[in-house]
Amino acid sequence: MTDILVTTLDYDETPLGRIRSFAFEMCMERWAMESDKVGIITCPKGNELAFQRERRIAADEQATSDIYILADDDCLLGDPYPHLKPAVDIMQRHPEFAILSWLGVNFNIVPWTPPDEETKYLVGGTHYTDDEVMEHVNCGGIRLCRKGAMKEWPPMDDGVKTYDMIHCRELRRQGWRSGYFQKLRMLHLGKNYSMLSNCPEEMLR
Repeated sequence: MTDILVTTLDYDETPLGRIRSFAFEMCMERWAMESDKVGIITCPKGNELAFQRERRIAADEQATSDIYILADDDCLLGDPYPHLKPAVDIMQRHPEFAILSWLGVNFNIVPWTPPDEETKYLVGGTHYTDDEVMEHVNCGGIRLCRKGAMKEWPPMDDGVKTYDMIHCRELRRQGWRSGYFQKLRMLHLGKNYSMLSNCPEEMLR
C-alpha cells in the first residue's frame, strides 16, 4: 500500500492560523477517501524555514512503500475521484522520474525549457514531456516520490524560502527526472495564505 504523509505546522489561534488549520482538516478528510494509511509530520513553531528540507528527509525515512506521497497541508486533490492508483501507475510507467507533482487548478505552471547549458544535467541530455507527465525544475504541493532516490540532501540556500527547486536540482544531479502530472490536479487552498510575509500586519492579529 502506498504511504501518504502530510506535513503541517503548529498553527496558533490567530484568524490566519485558524484558516490554515481548517485547510489542513479539509485536506486530511480528502486523503482519508484515498487511503487509511495517512501519516502526519508536524513542524514546531519557529522552525518553518528548516522544515522545508527536514520534512522531506523525515518523509523518506518514515515511508514504508517504494513510492509514497508527500503532501503540503493546504493542497486539496482536485476532484472526488481516485487519484492514488492512477498516479502510481503513471510513475511506474516513467521509471526515470523520482518526483511527480499534481498540477494546480488555481495557479499556472509555466512549462520548463532548460537553457542549452543545463541540458547536460538532464537524463540522456534531453527534456521529457508526453501526454501523462512533463519534466520540470520546480515541483511541490502534492508530490509522488520514490523512496531512497536522494542519496544526499543539500542544505537550504541562503535567501530561498522553499526547498522545491533545490530538491529537483539535486535529483537531476543524481540522474533522475522530476516533473508534473499532465492531468492530475490539485487546489492550493493556501495560495496567498502560506507565507506570513504576504499578509498585512493587521491581518495577523
